[in-house]
Amino acid sequence: MRRLLLLLSFTATLAAPAAAAAAELHAPNDATAPVRPFARPLVDRVLDTPRELARASSARARIAQSQPQTFYSTDGKSAMRVSLSGEYGPISKEKVQPTVDFLASRLHGSELRELTAVILTPAEVRQACSATALACYVPRSELMIIPGEQTPQGEVPVEYVITHEYGHHVATNRDNDPFNESSFNSAVAFGPKRWATYEQICAGVAERRYHPGDQGENYERNPGENWAETYAQLQYQGQFPWQFDPSLAPDAGAFAAAQADVLDPWTKNVARRRSGRLTSSRRSKTFPVTTTLDGRVALTLTNPRGADFDAQVISGGRIVARSRTRGRGSTDRLTATDCAVRRFDVRVVRRSGSGAFSLRVQTPG
Repeated sequence: MRRLLLLLSFTATLAAPAAAAAAELHAPNDATAPVRPFARPLVDRVLDTPRELARASSARARIAQSQPQTFYSTDGKSAMRVSLSGEYGPISKEKVQPTVDFLASRLHGSELRELTAVILTPAEVRQACSATALACYVPRSELMIIPGEQTPQGEVPVEYVITHEYGHHVATNRDNDPFNESSFNSAVAFGPKRWATYEQICAGVAERRYHPGDQGENYERNPGENWAETYAQLQYQGQFPWQFDPSLAPDAGAFAAAQADVLDPWTKNVARRRSGRLTSSRRSKTFPVTTTLDGRVALTLTNPRGADFDAQVISGGRIVARSRTRGRGSTDRLTATDCAVRRFDVRVVRRSGSGAFSLRVQTPG
């Protein structure tokens, strides 16, 4: 009888093996985030090429067992969509609430509600992002792929990784017209307008010191990554070392510009109106213009009926742009880019005829 009972017990064990334990989620929290030097630098990816997007989409479809669901922060003020890896078991409010609350605690504006956070295991993150990435961000779908576990000793804490990644999401929802020298939008490539202006990103790109959108050899000199890192440093001032381009290590001015970009986003140019009269005895009139931000300058010159005037932008004593419209009573338009100039002149010049004109000057600020 004893042999039979032992055999039945053994058979039952084989027939009903214990279920595999789900991976354990880390609850991100600055109060418990380890403060330590980084033995391995932060590496992430901003995904935009067809190949990168296909890889991330495929990995997400295979790995994330839940469709994104909307969750609210504990205080009820913030909402975002969250998807969870099947390795962590079924998605639930209890499991994702710490991540939702952590993201809601980051400096943010209305862009938070546009975010989809996909929480995967570190191995799955590498499948979706790249073999070396700790996390990644997809601007086109405003999707952030982040690890659900704390990083190993010597690596950047996951709280800092998530914060850096959110910096890319902020940039996706900002405008830095007209700077767009990569496949990313203007602020993802160059950083938001106030920070990029303060750090003279436009001039640095022209001098080939900075490389917008470069996720390879010049990753550390990519303005978009330096912006995201500045955003993370704004949250953790003095706690962690600067890992990107030394010339862009933030100071108080950079932090103030970054905070303004988050809380008071730049949206459009400001317009100023000027007027005057040209005759055969007064053939031109010059208006000084000062600006505070890099960006597009647009001029609209309305000629008097029966006269043909031109508009010119003059910087450093040189004509850097001029209107080309011909014809009496025409409306002349031209655009130029203010790249760390801050002061220039707009001149209206008489070609023929005489009379009163109006001039509309649009600048970033």
